[in-house]
Amino acid sequence: MTIAITFVGDRAVALKFEEFPVEARQRLYDRIVALTRELQDRIVAAEPFRTGKLRSETELSSVNAEDHVSATVRIAGEFGKAGALEYGAHGTAQVSAHQARLTHVFARATEMVVEVEAHARHVNIAEHRFLRGPLAGMEGEILTQLEGALNEAAAS
Repeated sequence: MTIAITFVGDRAVALKFEEFPVEARQRLYDRIVALTRELQDRIVAAEPFRTGKLRSETELSSVNAEDHVSATVRIAGEFGKAGALEYGAHGTAQVSAHQARLTHVFARATEMVVEVEAHARHVNIAEHRFLRGPLAGMEGEILTQLEGALNEAAAS
């Protein structure tokens, strides 16, 4: 990336260097938020869908501070389960004893509570890459957009 700036006089140089970080930070922040919104849309579209809970917990947050700018797409709530879907999970999980409410037994409707003993459950969840895949797909565009924002800030 090349940034070319031409100044005339000491005051002009001082003013330009004071304005550049503010201008650059705002342009970077605007681009980062726009790119992160697009990333969030791509992630939501790629997420496994069964109940809609994962999609409802996918959120964007952003920071425009004096010393840094950032935007993040994250899974709020049960991020451990989201991690198991993203990376896959294989092995055995221990299930504690608990009560379960049954609404039917075979084809007959019923209302009963049963005691379930502690047991081991075999877990075999396939990797889905709904977070890493969309990010990897946008990598080139992200770098181009951020470079463009800095070049625009330097040119103004």
